[in-house]
Amino acid sequence: MGEARCLDNLHVEEEVKLRIQHNTFLDLLKRNGIGYSVIGSYLQRDLIFDFPDMRLLKSDQLLRVRLENNEIILTFKGKREFVGHSKKRIEIEGTIGSESALRALERIGIRVPSLPNDLSGIIRLLARKGLKVILEIVKKRTSLKLNGWNCRVHLDFVESLGEFVEIEGSDGNELVDVLQLSRRVVRKSYAEMLAGFLIEEL
Repeated sequence: MGEARCLDNLHVEEEVKLRIQHNTFLDLLKRNGIGYSVIGSYLQRDLIFDFPDMRLLKSDQLLRVRLENNEIILTFKGKREFVGHSKKRIEIEGTIGSESALRALERIGIRVPSLPNDLSGIIRLLARKGLKVILEIVKKRTSLKLNGWNCRVHLDFVESLGEFVEIEGSDGNELVDVLQLSRRVVRKSYAEMLAGFLIEEL
């Protein structure tokens, strides 16, 4: 889970997405005297679930099961609000077996006492509740911490889409302005980009 603040006991994700080559972005950081440290690199496989009528997609919500570093993470994301370059949305996220994972499902009306601890079991459980995988997103992510900035930067290479940069945290809008990257801001999520044909049919 990225940088987030708490509002009424819910996490609110703040994020700016840029379509830009990683080397270009890193060069801009250097030219502007912004140092950083590499937190780590890892592979993420995201399964996006929805009901047959695409009610989550239609209402700008998302249910995701992420596989990362041998962990299974379940996430609910609420409707987006755009503020400047960034988008804000409620996010509830937790590893399988946590209370947060159960609360994420409750946000879409599913209440269960516990969750299976393996991916196939989760897929079967969600199928029984009427949900199916509508998209799979695979990306390699390298995360950076910028010196002196309240944000985290992710260098993403997304299969079928290419290179992007995500800035998570309250300083995202300011960083975009300092680097003069407003024209590189992307409003759509990776799921929307990959599911363009689904969205057009809604």
